[in-house]
Amino acid sequence: MKNKREQTLTKLADAAFEQAAQKVIELAEESGTPVILWEHETVTAVDPRKRRAAPTERIGHARKK
Repeated sequence: MKNKREQTLTKLADAAFEQAAQKVIELAEESGTPVILWEHETVTAVDPRKRRAAPTERIGHARKK
């Protein structure tokens, strides 16, 4: 079991990671480029306008396993 300090650091790291992922999505939308994901041992290009929430949802899902 993690101690309180480790839990706090984990929450801060998760928040920073989510913020960075959102910025990547925004920049991809602005520039008209895909978001590149590593998924199921393959590289996938995702149009951020069609699947806006997908990268951050997948990131969160992968951590919960």
